[in-house]
Amino acid sequence: MTLNREIRVGILDVTPYPPRTGGEFILHEIAATLSRNFPTVRRRFALNTHGSVVFYPFFPLCLPYSAGFQRKVDVLFSPWSGALPCYADMIYLQPPVISAHDAPGLRGRLGIGDATPRGLWPPPLMWLYYNRLVRGLLDGAALRTLDSVGTIIVASPQLGDEVKAEFGRDSMVIRPCLERGVFEALCRPRPRAQRKRRVLTISRIVPAKRLEVMVAIANELPKVEFVLAGQTGARSEDYIRKLTAANVAGNLAVRTSIDDLTKTQLLESSSVFLNTSVNETFGLTLLEAVLAGAYPIAHASGGPLEYLPAQHLFRTPEEAVHLIGNAIERELDVPADLVERARQIADPDRFERDIRAATEHAFLARRR
Repeated sequence: MTLNREIRVGILDVTPYPPRTGGEFILHEIAATLSRNFPTVRRRFALNTHGSVVFYPFFPLCLPYSAGFQRKVDVLFSPWSGALPCYADMIYLQPPVISAHDAPGLRGRLGIGDATPRGLWPPPLMWLYYNRLVRGLLDGAALRTLDSVGTIIVASPQLGDEVKAEFGRDSMVIRPCLERGVFEALCRPRPRAQRKRRVLTISRIVPAKRLEVMVAIANELPKVEFVLAGQTGARSEDYIRKLTAANVAGNLAVRTSIDDLTKTQLLESSSVFLNTSVNETFGLTLLEAVLAGAYPIAHASGGPLEYLPAQHLFRTPEEAVHLIGNAIERELDVPADLVERARQIADPDRFERDIRAATEHAFLARRR
């Protein structure tokens, strides 16, 4: 379209390379999609150190930096949170999953208010932004920059409802997609796999993912194999020790830093995929599990509510034990209509169309 070629897009990039989490991957995919479809200028507002982004010392520079960048392009895209207030025309808003120690409400999860948002690093710098002297100034800056944004992108209708309730703003729902190579591999016809009596969870192995719930479930199903696989974080070593010690049934294996081939093999050979996170916006690995044929069972909150039927959802560990036991004993397959729904959601072509449409909307809705 002529409109696409006329829109000059700026990308304020704070994503680690390579991306390690679902949220980082989605930001990476948005930036790549914008670069393929529009003339773009990408500027890093970060220092990359072994996969970690260190931008917190430069918070005071972010507002004038983004304001100057915005004047040079037609649409400026950026992630956004109260902890990183910056000017933009189109933002992707993704709070972390809910942890037991998080402040209630969306504002607290985004870093607005007295509670320090989870993940601020390095810790000695937290006091610069989360003390009584500067907290009000930062909150005011964050809310002013949010008011200046014309187009807000969220990953699920539930999150869109939270944005409307707490900020009074409408948003565009754009569900995340899988990486194209992974999507195409999982959608190819393949012979029916011989599945083990195995429950698989693939997740970052950090406390926020509530993996102790998986251990509690495993202890109630001692004759079933449980595998926890995924990448580790700063607190993972101690957390893994606690999880292993709590597994009195001795049926949990932990595998760290698995590659894509190993992940696919685990998904295709496991009977059940278990997701214990609460209010996860849209878990990409859960979509991969459905496409690979692993029977999905997830906590009844967040993104899974949009596409998983009730027989795949649990609220208590006791409910999960019942669902898993039933799925394994009856050798349940993933329903064909659920596979098709997951395919539609995970399709990278659909994602690309949505991002193009959002960018054109941001161009027209720019709050100049």
